[in-house]
Amino acid sequence: TMRDFLRAIKELVQETFEEGSPAALAIEPFLSPDFVPLTNCYRSMDDQQLVEALRRSPT
Repeated sequence: TMRDFLRAIKELVQETFEEGSPAALAIEPFLSPDFVPLTNCYRSMDDQQLVEALRRSPT
């Protein structure tokens, strides 16, 4: 589900940035399940498109 997807991204972010760091705090709102541009973008993708988008995204 969308919530599981966002939870997985948050876990990756937490591994990358220290919790409470300015960078982590700056991106937190964008990972909210209610962030409309994000949910609209990924809601329109099927599973295969989502997997391909994640593979192409920079790490």
